[in-house]
Amino acid sequence: MEFSDDLRPYTHVDNGHKKPRTTDTSCETKKNNLVSAIISLLTDEKTKFMPKSSLDKIDLEILKNLQEDGRLTNVELAGKVALSPSPCLRRVKNLEDSGVINGYQASVNRKTVGLGMTVFVEMRVGKQSKAQIMSIIERVTSQPEVVSCHLVSGQSDILAEIVVPTLEAYDVFLSDFLMSLDGVEDVRSNFAIRTLKANGALPLQHLESIIDDD
Repeated sequence: MEFSDDLRPYTHVDNGHKKPRTTDTSCETKKNNLVSAIISLLTDEKTKFMPKSSLDKIDLEILKNLQEDGRLTNVELAGKVALSPSPCLRRVKNLEDSGVINGYQASVNRKTVGLGMTVFVEMRVGKQSKAQIMSIIERVTSQPEVVSCHLVSGQSDILAEIVVPTLEAYDVFLSDFLMSLDGVEDVRSNFAIRTLKANGALPLQHLESIIDDD
């Protein structure tokens, strides 16, 4: 993670608004503590970032088809992957039980339900203990307006995708919630002008080469 050496007494927040930056006794110590806290969070993650070597080509075909249409019946899915219904159902259940398939949900058109504004918000954390970072993450991810949230490298520490009906609604969310988060010293808002792609299927091509090598 990169950090700015900018020690200005004020930090830019959104559209020109500034708020005083609270400085600790050592800026370098703050940065090192934040790095340690982020590394600790990543180390504690239970998710393994290794490909599922137990998957085969039929499993990949099942995943591709369900990503395209999660409402396929088992009979329809079996026909698409050239299996009889019973073994197809067993494979789907195995994919669900092993955590490869997390669940099924409807993809709702945001504009048709009045959520016409998408904002990508960058937050920089000023206080660096693991407990403080976890508290911020828990508060942010608990908000229904936040549809995705990530720890990121670079000048910011947290990147959140927020959907709201209007600019006025985001102004309220920004003022009443984001700006009240203890430990967040910089908030930057990036407004989506037009959504070109969203909720895309996961690419699985890298698993095909692993399966071919087995």
